[in-house]
Amino acid sequence: IKQINAVFSNALIISEKSIGYHLSSFVDIPFFEQINTLDRCFLILKKLLNENELDFYELADSLYISETTLNRDILEINKIIHSRNREICVERVNNKVFINGSEKNRRQVSVYFMLHELDDYNLDLSNYEDFFDEFSLQKLRDYVIKFNKENHVVMKDLETISFVMQVAIMLDRILKGNEVLLPNGLSTDEDSYILAKKFINGLQDIVRITLSQNEYVYLSTLILGKTSSVHGKEAEDIKEFVMKMLNDINEQYDVDLMHDDEFIHNLQLHLLGLINRLSNDTYLNNPLMEDIKRQFPVIYDVSVFMAMKIQEKFCVKVQESEIGYITLHLMSAVNRMKTFVSRNIVVISPIGESVNGYIRSKIQSISEMNIHVQAILSIFDVQQIDIHCPDLIVSMVP
Repeated sequence: IKQINAVFSNALIISEKSIGYHLSSFVDIPFFEQINTLDRCFLILKKLLNENELDFYELADSLYISETTLNRDILEINKIIHSRNREICVERVNNKVFINGSEKNRRQVSVYFMLHELDDYNLDLSNYEDFFDEFSLQKLRDYVIKFNKENHVVMKDLETISFVMQVAIMLDRILKGNEVLLPNGLSTDEDSYILAKKFINGLQDIVRITLSQNEYVYLSTLILGKTSSVHGKEAEDIKEFVMKMLNDINEQYDVDLMHDDEFIHNLQLHLLGLINRLSNDTYLNNPLMEDIKRQFPVIYDVSVFMAMKIQEKFCVKVQESEIGYITLHLMSAVNRMKTFVSRNIVVISPIGESVNGYIRSKIQSISEMNIHVQAILSIFDVQQIDIHCPDLIVSMVP
């Protein structure tokens, strides 16, 4: 109560001996925004990942919540974890709270929260209309979707959203007189460049704009990251650094991005541009910064780790807005990670061939990972299981 009253010029809570406490009638009670449950769960998770165990009551006190609320939050954390792995959980034993399992299990928990963030949050672009007063973000989104369909450019939903945001920010910067400066040695193949010119030609109905050669190259690398290429010793040095940094991320967070060629290329491109911007004392604004930090705290946390590595390597100060762009790249990479998770299974079914197609389609419709049904065997063919070496056996009978 003393601490609360110290915040205000007049006492908010009045103490009267032998009577008790009451609110002062002369003070308007301010609105205190409470942290939402998911953000608090992330804070709890982060504390648990940094310590072998925590005192249950001290943890509740540090978050200014009751023991009952902390118990509910732990249940919510376990619910998120168990959607990916039933063998890991947050446990409470003798008023000590900890994550069970190995060090690798503990790190995997961060991955589960990343995937949960992407599943749980629908990035509604209408929220950002006010950031761009020269054109409509919704019209830009509709145009991108139409352009991708007509030109057979395949992007997942999250990649589309990320691309729309990047193009919107690019257009906004150009309209305000800021041109992208690309490093020497950056090039793109002819098909990507033609596609970029076609994209801009169709964009004239949304915003009248003229692009320089550098902007066309930059846009073409955004559209088709896999087909773009970067040359020169500087690029090779940066690629070597990127691979080392991704190895550090894998060791720290158990997030393997070392085989995602598109992410590696896009990150390499971003670093080349970042170094060039810093050398010319120019910076990219990111109007989505606060939303990125609030809605994707775990992915943003990995981006901060990457920014620290970049600062150590190049002796530069990475601006917060630049960290936000790294987060956008990570969002797409994490979304692609889902397609890398696959399991081979064998099904034991006594029902017969008549329903095998139904069983196969139902199992393969599970969206959490790619599931390959290697075989559907009868109960008389169980000896064939070893031939397939499945990750899991699903049986219709005991």
